[in-house]
Amino acid sequence: MKLAGIAGLTVAAVPSQWGCGPASDPNFNPAPQERALIEQAIEAVKDAGASYGDARISRHWFESITTREKQITGVSSRDSYGIGIRALVGGSWGFSATRILTTDAVAETAKEAVEIAKINNRIAPSEITLAPIDVVREVYWETPHEIDPFEVSIEDKAALLVQINEAALQTDGVN
Repeated sequence: MKLAGIAGLTVAAVPSQWGCGPASDPNFNPAPQERALIEQAIEAVKDAGASYGDARISRHWFESITTREKQITGVSSRDSYGIGIRALVGGSWGFSATRILTTDAVAETAKEAVEIAKINNRIAPSEITLAPIDVVREVYWETPHEIDPFEVSIEDKAALLVQINEAALQTDGVN
């Protein structure tokens, strides 16, 4: 059984095989608790009968500014942090995720991913063989950008949006 894990800010980790993948950040170091949850998720997937499983702990930051006509109508900022777990049974995938990062919640989420894969495989039974590739471990991934959007002030972003909105309103057919 080949099992892999992924941890961190969209980061990869493999139980007992810690290392860096090709796109890794040398300064990234997942917390020991995250590594433990990844290992637990993979063990739970295996114990529930999957032939393959992986897990990813991800944190995503979102910021939104909305305008209508020449007015700012909304500003929001939030983040999302949780674990997603995939399982392969036969030729079918199952996926489940949770924002609750406790051992009980992760174990339950892993079992749910396997159950979904089993149900999918009952509907369309098949077998697949995964390509024999190296496991990616402890990888940090960040959307490429020239300017970090979170370093730009809300005021500057809002001013730019108002300018864009004003320019759009000068266009025929836009109101």
